[in-house]
Amino acid sequence: MKKDKTISVIKIAIKSIEDELVKSRTKEPEIPINHLELFKLYLIEMLNEINNNEMQDRNNRIKKMSHIILDSWPMNSSIGEKIMLAESQYMNL
Repeated sequence: MKKDKTISVIKIAIKSIEDELVKSRTKEPEIPINHLELFKLYLIEMLNEINNNEMQDRNNRIKKMSHIILDSWPMNSSIGEKIMLAESQYMNL
């Protein structure tokens, strides 16, 4: 159950990133494109680890995104909230 919820939250975060990348083609993004692209890769890797039952030890898991979001993204970023939730759920598996 917890695993399914985490997968769902990660997929929502990926979809939000994809939507923002599409929007960035027509207007100046508030969030660096390279962050979005990198975080999408991290989230896909998290999904692969969960789906393949190849979870790393907690100390070795991907856990960089929240720090970057909090340090350099706009405070009211709904995408940032979704990504941080996905990372948190992943870390708690």
